Amino acid sequence: MDRDLIRERLEGAVLTAMDAACSREMAWGHDDCALWCADAIAPVVGYDAAAQWRTGYKDRAGAHAALGNLGLGYALKRTASKHSWERIAPKDAQPGDVGLAMMLYQGKPSAVTVMCRARGWFVGRNEMGFTALQAAQVRVCWSVLGAPESMAAAA
Repeated sequence: MDRDLIRERLEGAVLTAMDAACSREMAWGHDDCALWCADAIAPVVGYDAAAQWRTGYKDRAGAHAALGNLGLGYALKRTASKHSWERIAPKDAQPGDVGLAMMLYQGKPSAVTVMCRARGWFVGRNEMGFTALQAAQVRVCWSVLGAPESMAAAA
């Protein structure tokens, strides 16, 4: 499938996720930051990038336990490797690409999964909707489509 068409579909998926986030409170183990991003891109990329972390946890401590001692950053790195995501500069991200940022949760810095909304902008799930942040606030990012060569091999 054409990369431009896939990007259009990812952009639509991000917008749909943003709309849905505004209609309900975040729920740990259902649509927290990582699961929200994975759920948004799954219909387009054809797999659940967070499948191994869907363990039925119900709070932040459960999310940390599901991720393991090395935490969210390592979990994202493993996911990127498993699905051949290419590491890119956050400023080069396109809709649907996934990143890691630090945001405040209950007044304390916390690593969160975010996804690109548009060049230069990312969104992340929060308790009552989503938060928009500039690419400069994203520490690391991956193209969920991988390198162009890997897309040609998958087609």
